[in-house]
Amino acid sequence: MEIKFSPAVYIPLVLFYTGTGTGLDVVVSHRLKTSLSNTLTHFYPFAGRIRDNICIDCNDNGVEFLEARVCAGTSLADVLARPEPDVLLRFLPARIMSLEAYTGSLLQVQVSLFECGGLVIGISASHKLADAATLSTLIKSWAHSARDGPTEVAPPDLTAASVFPPTKMLTTAQPSEALKLKLRTRRYLFDAKKIAALKVKSASEVVPRPTRVEAVCALLWKCKIKALESNAGPWKPSVLAQTVNLRKRLDPAMPEDSVGNLIGFYTARVDRTSDEANLPSLVAKMRKSMDEYVRDYARKLRGPDGFSMIWTATMTGGELMKEDGFTLSVFTSWCRLGLYEADFGCGKPDWMSSCSSDFKNTSVLTDTKDGEGIEAWVTLREEDMELFEQDQELLSFASLNPRILAGCNLR
Repeated sequence: MEIKFSPAVYIPLVLFYTGTGTGLDVVVSHRLKTSLSNTLTHFYPFAGRIRDNICIDCNDNGVEFLEARVCAGTSLADVLARPEPDVLLRFLPARIMSLEAYTGSLLQVQVSLFECGGLVIGISASHKLADAATLSTLIKSWAHSARDGPTEVAPPDLTAASVFPPTKMLTTAQPSEALKLKLRTRRYLFDAKKIAALKVKSASEVVPRPTRVEAVCALLWKCKIKALESNAGPWKPSVLAQTVNLRKRLDPAMPEDSVGNLIGFYTARVDRTSDEANLPSLVAKMRKSMDEYVRDYARKLRGPDGFSMIWTATMTGGELMKEDGFTLSVFTSWCRLGLYEADFGCGKPDWMSSCSSDFKNTSVLTDTKDGEGIEAWVTLREEDMELFEQDQELLSFASLNPRILAGCNLR
């Protein structure tokens, strides 16, 4: 499994549970720890360490499991009343940009217990080994073990290592650190009704039925273009980079539970804001670029030229990140991954969050609990966010950081 192409960062995920009941926190925490240990017998690469920035040494060094108790007087309902990124990050066991993702544990877990009986599970998984789909597979198996016992857990697919084997030509490469910028992250909620209206507004003869992810990404991209253009001076072309889960798009396809960082990305470009930065045009560009990426790249990765294609795409992506002739917006969708199904024996999560990002111009899309809406976590430079969050078209479709669980019964 080629890990050099993956960044040395942690994937952040926080799951919130309000229904555990008071007095059960010790029992729940013990069950989570024991079941995670049982799960790792199947997901054993997570208990290893990175070796020479090429492969995982499955040496069974283990993972980090932390237990935290939230200070008295703070309830989970208080946190969910207005979830702020800086507060949510405290529930994670490691920062997103952390060298531990390269030198230390590939998986860290923090269980935070509230006096009111609620708990929060914070997970940091190394992007060197995992993508969001792999993290979802791990969490589902872990939850199954906690709820039904270890004998009921089906092992995941670990064949990605044989499909994309490591190569020594990458041993000298070292991870780089992101630029330190003053960034701000905002959470936007698109409910099902607003998404339906947005899909109608984004439709065209080219794409008569946009997906909800396409419609939301197009609107966010359009609003980013306006904000970045206002602050950047003269108009620069805008490039969207959208991550793609490669598992079902390879030829032949790989199982959905394949473990690894099996993602790629396609790019779409806007050269003239007045002509091209409208929703139907943006959706059409995204759909066309996605179709071309799957046809010309993804389906050929398991062929004889697969490695050279990965290498070329990685080098091209690296140059793209450095180029100053345009603005780059990165989008990642975690929709349809089933993260709201993670029942560890105390009910399904009331809310989940990807928190924030340490990278500018990024957006992470997740499902709402009903599976119909979308939450978008948008990270921009502070000066760009000041304009972005005032965009009236955006606010006509999305709510800025609304309350979670208005009917929460925790006190």
